[in-house]
Amino acid sequence: MKRLWDDNELTAEWMLEPSDQSLLANKTRGTRLGFAALLTFFRREGRFPASKREIPATIVGHLARQVGVPAETYVAYNWHGRAIKCHRVQIRTALGVRETSVEDADKLVHWLTAAVVPHDRALDRVRTAAYVRCRELRLEPPPLSASS
Repeated sequence: MKRLWDDNELTAEWMLEPSDQSLLANKTRGTRLGFAALLTFFRREGRFPASKREIPATIVGHLARQVGVPAETYVAYNWHGRAIKCHRVQIRTALGVRETSVEDADKLVHWLTAAVVPHDRALDRVRTAAYVRCRELRLEPPPLSASS
């Protein structure tokens, strides 16, 4: 993901929607900002970020202004606790997406093997095809490591 965004790009791609306010209503400070970051990232990328560092500071600042908390509170958001698991469930539900099952993953591998890999073996393009396919199927993609 690119690190530098201008104001027009931030407004076009990283704005919370009016319907998001009900999802944010019971969250405060870093939790509110962390949730907003997860939600907008998933909406844009079709997956959750692997770590808080994956979301550039310019985006965090933009989201912080939208939710009315200091950008510095983002560092307090716990990426390994119970809250983030609950937040992911809330986001999946709100966006109509479900976790990928083992059966879904097997079907995805079969589809990639049959439809993508015979024509393109470049890892970044195969990964992109997998993300697009998951988005079409309304699935949260399984973790795809950069080294796999």
